[in-house]
Amino acid sequence: MTPAQIHQLGLDEVTRIEAEMNAILIGEGLEEGTIGERVQLIAQRPDQLYPDTDAGRAAIIADFTTIIGEIDAGIGDYFNVRPKQGVKVERVPEFREKTAPGAYYNPPAFDGSRPGVFYINLRNTAEVARFGMRTLAYHEAIPGHHFQTTIQQELTGVPTFRKILPFTAFSEGWALYTERLAWEIGFQDQPLDNLGRLQAEMFRAVRLVVDTGMHDKRWTREQAIAYMLEKPACRKPTSSPRSNVTW
Repeated sequence: MTPAQIHQLGLDEVTRIEAEMNAILIGEGLEEGTIGERVQLIAQRPDQLYPDTDAGRAAIIADFTTIIGEIDAGIGDYFNVRPKQGVKVERVPEFREKTAPGAYYNPPAFDGSRPGVFYINLRNTAEVARFGMRTLAYHEAIPGHHFQTTIQQELTGVPTFRKILPFTAFSEGWALYTERLAWEIGFQDQPLDNLGRLQAEMFRAVRLVVDTGMHDKRWTREQAIAYMLEKPACRKPTSSPRSNVTW
């Protein structure tokens, strides 16, 4: 595909996803403003936020753990191969928070001494809106990265490199697929949970536009940031000065 074709694919996907998001936002009584502006309003609602306290951070970890436990118990009809190792939720170590991503996954130890870990960045609880939590948990843990990476590690009869080498397109493609799979089998049946899924899908579509915009159409960094904020692919900066956007 040419850069122009990829750019157009991104634009088409953005249009499709915006239409689905718009229907949900109208259902929430938000009819005015861009999709991005209205999603920002949802993300700032008190019912979507946790207290910026130790108790609030503990509640986030507990709620992520509950979400993962629910889907782990409810997808037996969809997966006949499951990883032997479990997964737990932990806070990104505080010394890494300022420069770490919002969330990431570490696979289990090969010797079975440690489970997989879904790390959530709790530098600012305002960055963890409730409506996006289910999609994030499915992506990073079950049935996303934890399933794919851990099953890969547990393979037998293959060379070691096949157990450990990551292939980003496959790994992230799988995790994106599982976000939609969870929705298809009923784990994001609330409209706002589906809004979180669509925002995550929008992040992928917008990157097609922005990547080709910068590298082929010579967009500036400021143009790219403005586009990602206009489309609900990211949230506005929080009080922390570490970056221009929050993923």
